[in-house]
Amino acid sequence: MPSTGDPEGNLALVRRELRKIKCPLNVSEERLLAGDPKEFIPLFRYVLLVYSQPLKDTLFGGAERPEDWDACRFADAVFRVCRDKLNLHPSLNLKQFLSQGFSERKLILLVDLIPETTDVPASPVPAPCHGSEDGPSVDPVGSDSHQDVLLPHQVRPSADVHVPSSLGSTKELVQAAETAAIRHVRSWNASRDVSATSG
Repeated sequence: MPSTGDPEGNLALVRRELRKIKCPLNVSEERLLAGDPKEFIPLFRYVLLVYSQPLKDTLFGGAERPEDWDACRFADAVFRVCRDKLNLHPSLNLKQFLSQGFSERKLILLVDLIPETTDVPASPVPAPCHGSEDGPSVDPVGSDSHQDVLLPHQVRPSADVHVPSSLGSTKELVQAAETAAIRHVRSWNASRDVSATSG
């Protein structure tokens, strides 16, 4: 765990963590070492609001446009998020965070914060799979065989499944894709039953 007394070492730790999350911001290391809040705030904004959309939704899901908040309001949110959602306890208070100085404590907070943010996973979205001319694609059962009657959970959405682009969240997107796939499978099974009866 980083500690005060080695500003250059703590700055090196921040550089390493920022590289891990591919932070594109060009910041002044001299101003970071001086504890300039104007240099730190953009870094915290990137980590919490830009780096990961799932993270932003998890931490600020109920808030209205946190990227537009002023420095004071955003800094207050940083402390609440650290304390209430990430179980982090900054070694400085809000007034110190927004003041010149206290550089090592701000650097250490960044070093502690970044690894916590990378633990928030993105919700998986099923990849589309092209169906064949004979029906939708299915997961293989056994070596080369497939079941005669297809079950919904065994089918990946085929290329002609339409998922509305206006849905608001990844969860809704996945649910819509699954519903469309189930409807597609039932239609396919029904057509097979009709063919078998007429034959």
